[in-house]
Amino acid sequence: LIQYPSNLTFGDILMFALYPTLCYQINFPRSPRIRKRYVTKRVLEIIVSCVLIFAITTQYILPTLTNSMLPWNESNFSLILERVLKLAVPNLYVWLLGFYVLFHLYLNLLAELTRFDDRLFYLEWWNSTTIANFWKTWNLPVHHWMKVHVFIPLMQAGFSKFTVLVISFFISAVLHEYIVSIAFYTISYWAFLGMLVQIPGVILSEKIFKNWKQGGNVFFWLTILLGQPLITLFYYVDYRSRN
Repeated sequence: LIQYPSNLTFGDILMFALYPTLCYQINFPRSPRIRKRYVTKRVLEIIVSCVLIFAITTQYILPTLTNSMLPWNESNFSLILERVLKLAVPNLYVWLLGFYVLFHLYLNLLAELTRFDDRLFYLEWWNSTTIANFWKTWNLPVHHWMKVHVFIPLMQAGFSKFTVLVISFFISAVLHEYIVSIAFYTISYWAFLGMLVQIPGVILSEKIFKNWKQGGNVFFWLTILLGQPLITLFYYVDYRSRN
C-alpha cells in the first residue's frame, strides 16, 4: 500500500484524474487485469446506444420541438401542453439511454481501463419514493463528493439541515446550468431554476409520501416525465430566439 507522502507524485495525480471518482484517497481498490472482451462489449454498447439516442432525437424530439414554435409564439397553451406530452416519452428514452451510456457503460469502461475496482456508480434510483432518495442514488460519484465536501463540513459548522439542503442544490444548480450553457452557447437559467425547484420537491415528497411509497414513486416519475421535456422546450425556444 502507498503511504503518505509517497502518493504526492504527478503519476498519482494523473491516475486520480482518470479514475471514475471525484473523492481522493491514497489507495483505491484495484482489479488485477484489464479484460479485453469486457472492454470490447462496453465500446460496442456505447456505439449502439449513441446511435439510438441520435435516431430518437432526430426522428421524434427535433420535429416535435420545431412544431412547438408556432403555438409558443401564439401563446396557445393547450397546444404547448400537447407538445410537452408528445415530447415526454422520446425524451424519457433519450434520458434513460444517456444514463445507461454515462453511468453504466462509460464509467465501467473507464474503470476497467484504469483497473479501478469500485464499480458502484448508482443504486436503484428508479424505485425512489422521494425526490431526495433519487438524488442520493442516481449519481453516486457526485453524491459522495457533495456529501464529503459540502454536506458534512456545513453540518459540522453548525448550519441547519435545511440550509445545507439549499446550499447543496444551489451548487448543483450552478453546475447543471454551466454544463447546459456550454452546449447551447448561452446562459438561460432554465437548468438552474429546474434544480432549485427540486428543493420544495424534496420537502413535499418527504411530507406527503412518507408513508405512501407507491404514490411517492409515481410522483417521482411524473416529475421526470413532465419536467424534463418542459425544460427541453424552454431551451429550444430560447435557442431559436437567439439564432
